[in-house]
Amino acid sequence: MRPHTPAIVLALTLAVTYTSPALSQQALDTVRVSTRATDKGGFSLEVLDRATLDRLPALALPQLLARALGVDVQARSAASADVSVRGGSYQQALILLDGVRVTDAQTAHFSLDLPVPLDDIERIEILRGGASALHGPDAAGGVVNIVTRRGTSRSIRVEGGSFGTGRVALAGGIGGERGSARMAAEYATSDGARAGTDYDTRQLRIGLDRSLGGTRLALDGGYARRAFGANAFYGPYDSFETTETGTLALRAERAAGAGRSVQAMASWRRHDDDFILRREAPEAYRNLHTNTMLLGELSLRQVVGSRSAVTAGVEGGRLTLASLRLGDRAEDRLAAFVEGAHQLRGATLTAAARVDHSSVTGSALSPSVTVRLPLAEGYTGRLAISRGIRAPSWTERYYVDPANRGTPTLGVETFWTGDAALRRAFGRGGAELTVFGRRSRDLIDWTRPAGTVPPAVPWVASNVADATLHGVELSGEVMQLAGVDWRLRAQGTRFTTSLPAGIVGKYALRPLTRSGGVTATRALGAGVRASVDVVHARRAGEEGYTTADARVEWGRGAWRVTVDGTNLANARWLDVTGMPAPGPALVTGVSWAMR
Repeated sequence: MRPHTPAIVLALTLAVTYTSPALSQQALDTVRVSTRATDKGGFSLEVLDRATLDRLPALALPQLLARALGVDVQARSAASADVSVRGGSYQQALILLDGVRVTDAQTAHFSLDLPVPLDDIERIEILRGGASALHGPDAAGGVVNIVTRRGTSRSIRVEGGSFGTGRVALAGGIGGERGSARMAAEYATSDGARAGTDYDTRQLRIGLDRSLGGTRLALDGGYARRAFGANAFYGPYDSFETTETGTLALRAERAAGAGRSVQAMASWRRHDDDFILRREAPEAYRNLHTNTMLLGELSLRQVVGSRSAVTAGVEGGRLTLASLRLGDRAEDRLAAFVEGAHQLRGATLTAAARVDHSSVTGSALSPSVTVRLPLAEGYTGRLAISRGIRAPSWTERYYVDPANRGTPTLGVETFWTGDAALRRAFGRGGAELTVFGRRSRDLIDWTRPAGTVPPAVPWVASNVADATLHGVELSGEVMQLAGVDWRLRAQGTRFTTSLPAGIVGKYALRPLTRSGGVTATRALGAGVRASVDVVHARRAGEEGYTTADARVEWGRGAWRVTVDGTNLANARWLDVTGMPAPGPALVTGVSWAMR
């Protein structure tokens, strides 16, 4: 941690501590809330809770995210993956950890390098659609927030299976009414599904909660190390990469009486990357990068009467990069925001506006308006429109290797998004239909002429074109239909650009054009439960595929035995590197958990 970090943490803590007394239960809850907005009713928000996550076969976070509507995960292995939302690129999805921005400024390829053991995830929240008015730059497709567990539950897990894959994890906490402490650790390893995709990951996370007078404090720290094969990722090379991530965040909230509460946050993130282009010849080409992000936020929430609430605040931060190949860089950011919600005759109107200033890209205004309307009995309507920006990363501006070339003069991407939805609640479930659109100017992607092959013709980062995305989403949940719990999801998109003919893109210009899935879970008796998840997907310019994953588990008391099968249909498709995705695999696990 840099010398001035403790001073910022202390200043924000004191600002909250001396505001005034009496912390309410509502304030306690909002310390953990990912999305700061006063009301989320007008946005498309999906929550994968712990019960849902326990049903899904997964060895790592990317495999969980892939089960959410509109989320596209392109994995190189369980140690490295890109995530995007609603037809965007990986750079157009904002990642939060317990409500704190962790999207990597060097490149969003590193945004999932999070120090969060799998069993220490309490829930995953996915906000689909433009959210720059709420969370700042880069939220063109949506926001993914990982919420970690609190409390005193304890667990141990051991797993092993195909491709020499293994995982050991443990977690536990202690505490009482005034506070608690929790620690979770995980080690995972694999030979990889194909040559050059082996990995070794280690993660540690510590969380502390404390009540001091009328102030609720939450302090979290984590460390993760990932060493993995990156074969064919940055070109036709057997590459290798080692990353280390450290995070520290302090959040505080205090009720100030008369419907007023104050929140403060300070966070620090450091990411180190050691990239070897050719594994067999490390001396030929090597990149060493260290980037840090120091952020602070202070906000005030005021409830007005029984129908309105307003939140206003400021954010600030400094981002730095020290790189062997990209040079030494720095960026200062400052933002001011206001959000308000008002209820009238059952309808909720929410408006937000945010001004962001960057010492590198200048200033931008991001507004949003959402409406939630009660319709006929059991029906609810939603409308949302927003504007935002996506700033180019340091990699897109300055990275150079034999197969890729950044562009220092790359401009900011701007976008408008909108969606309309109809939800029907019924019995023990519900369904929602959403139509959405996004219009981007100066879309950023890596491009090259069709038919050429790097490194003969490298990928070049460019403001390639204006682009329009239209789509439709359908989701539904039905509990205990024919003894089975059902979760259904489907999305289709149409993507057009003003890109000249003969130019192809690497990320933003090849979104999923259709995807759908169904998860079915049934209790079979004698402590046995089975879940099957079937997925169909097709990407722009590629053939579609259908695959299936499954989990069978047996539980008795605190013990549980699981057998996970992935890609059981042996589907064939290309991953983000352009190489074949893994074939069928089985993993068996034994766990003990005490609540």
